[in-house]
Amino acid sequence: MAEIFFAAVILIFCSGLPALARGHYARPGEILSVILLLLGVSLALFSSLAGGWQTPSPMLTMAWAHPGGPFILELDGLASLFQLPALVVLGMGGIYGLGYLPQAKVGALAGRLRVFYGILGATIVFLPTCRNGIVFLMAWEIMALSCFFLLLTEQKEKETRRAAYVYLVATHIGTLALFGMFLLLAGSSGGSLNFPQAGTLQGATLEAGAIFLLALFGFGMKAGVMPFHFWLPAAHAQAPSHVSALMSGVMIKMGIYGIVRITSFYISAPAWWGWTILVLGVISAIMGVAFALAQHDIKRLLAYHSVENIGIILIGLGCALLGQSYHYPSLVALGLAGALLHVVNHGLFKSLLFLGAGSVIHATGTRTIDHYGGLLKTMPRTAFFFLGGAVAICGLPPFNGFVSEWLIYLGLLHSQTEGATFPFSLIVLAVPALAMTGALALACFVKVFGITFLGTARKEFPVAPHEAPGTMLLPMGVLFLGCLTIGLMPWTIIPLLQRGISSWLGVASVSTPLVSTLAPATWISLGAALLIGLSVAVWRWQKSFTEESYQQRPTTWGCGYFKGTARMQYTAVSFAEQLVNLFRWGLRSDVSDGRAIGLFPSVAHFAVHTPDVFLDRLIYPTCHGLVRAAFVVRSFFHQGWLNVYLLYSAITLCVLLIWII
Repeated sequence: MAEIFFAAVILIFCSGLPALARGHYARPGEILSVILLLLGVSLALFSSLAGGWQTPSPMLTMAWAHPGGPFILELDGLASLFQLPALVVLGMGGIYGLGYLPQAKVGALAGRLRVFYGILGATIVFLPTCRNGIVFLMAWEIMALSCFFLLLTEQKEKETRRAAYVYLVATHIGTLALFGMFLLLAGSSGGSLNFPQAGTLQGATLEAGAIFLLALFGFGMKAGVMPFHFWLPAAHAQAPSHVSALMSGVMIKMGIYGIVRITSFYISAPAWWGWTILVLGVISAIMGVAFALAQHDIKRLLAYHSVENIGIILIGLGCALLGQSYHYPSLVALGLAGALLHVVNHGLFKSLLFLGAGSVIHATGTRTIDHYGGLLKTMPRTAFFFLGGAVAICGLPPFNGFVSEWLIYLGLLHSQTEGATFPFSLIVLAVPALAMTGALALACFVKVFGITFLGTARKEFPVAPHEAPGTMLLPMGVLFLGCLTIGLMPWTIIPLLQRGISSWLGVASVSTPLVSTLAPATWISLGAALLIGLSVAVWRWQKSFTEESYQQRPTTWGCGYFKGTARMQYTAVSFAEQLVNLFRWGLRSDVSDGRAIGLFPSVAHFAVHTPDVFLDRLIYPTCHGLVRAAFVVRSFFHQGWLNVYLLYSAITLCVLLIWII
């Protein structure tokens, strides 16, 4: 299986080459590229799932000239869990690109995009199988560079270039931390850069603590954990929508994978590891959704929801680590199962939302939510799929987000079991934070869906918005069905979850009965689906029954207005203003408040812009200050006088002589 998987990765890596064809061969080249991509995805998915079931896990080992150990790949249950959403989203994104950015529309840009799309997808799929530090870092760097070139797809735009270079700097800062982490890990493993087996290292050492902190920083930078998220909103907003889906739904999870894999090496993690991850998870979840509420760019809004969901995953992982520290095996299983399942679920519903947003942008040509309105009439299928993704990300039944959050809630509440110590029982304080996150997410997506698809149009577009083509609707439909299937039948993915937990713990099997644990969630989801179906049936029956008589009813007098205008509708800013005001202390929004004063006031405008606190309020001003200081120092020492430069050389030689003597 490992050999088949490796061949599939190579096929995905090279799948974009036919798309470089030009002229009459352009469209056939694009189609061939998608066929090769889907073939590679199918082979990789088959080998990954089959390998995850085998004991021992399939491995591929090859000798090479580089130091640090051989080239090793392993297909275990943990790798399969991260590869499942990656492969599904990768394949669907390839199909989506046929309608979103065809070569007939953007020229040679489409071919370059497909080449780097295949490279990025191959490295994402390959990364979880790496069992050697050198191989891992090589794949990590290729993933970072290919994503950078994908971000530069529309490089003529200033904001696009800025987002790409901020991402490049951020990812390489994180990579530097990973270099140090792997060197320390090699010291703990007897000098070998091969990954140790799960549960074989001692966690209560100073060196282990340093490894954990470096991993948290390096992988947290990629995952978008707050406050290391500053690169993420602009990068996801500026990338093409199917690339944003791959980045947000899959690529940032490689950071989560790194944290999960590193923590699996230790027998019993110190309690402060779990508390650190739990606190960062709560902060990321709450502040991520708060920043999302304040956005009026649909893709930046979805990007901040990625920060929120990374926080939810970290809450589950923190529960698992604390359960390991305080010796509560059931909490380990519940917390880790919830975190891993949310990795899969978020990959599906967040990719669905980005593809839906891409269809709206494709039809309207803008990312500004306030310019939308009434798109349900012209884009009913896109609206339906987007609504499904919105329900899923809010953690509501009958979709998959509800199931994974159910497991995390059970893990948090399990800390109140009889005999629990005081520090351990404090875990339950994360329950209100998780509930608040869900409520705010619901408010945010009521805003997005209502302003985008309901009401009346707010702007006249040069070309009337139209439904997306079939190549864009098909991937959304597949992801929608994936979200619904896991929500209604979570038992289908439980065996894979148990294999992933076993790989993390380093044991043969897990005794926690996840099937019985998820039984109430299954019944709730089925009940919700039945209620929704009955409600739709009753609505359609009532609509058909009253359709003829409705036209004969007189129009109700409405304060002199025949009907509402676009100016009377809520905007993205006004809808969320009251909720955003609750977090004004952390968002630091720029408010332009034009008040209407007097009997005959002049035209007034109210606008709110919420930049990223860490990037725009902290990092950019600090860098500008350092640049100005460096310029002052340079101008002081470099004044163009040759005798002064000779004096500098003489002083340098004297200092060197004194130091040597």
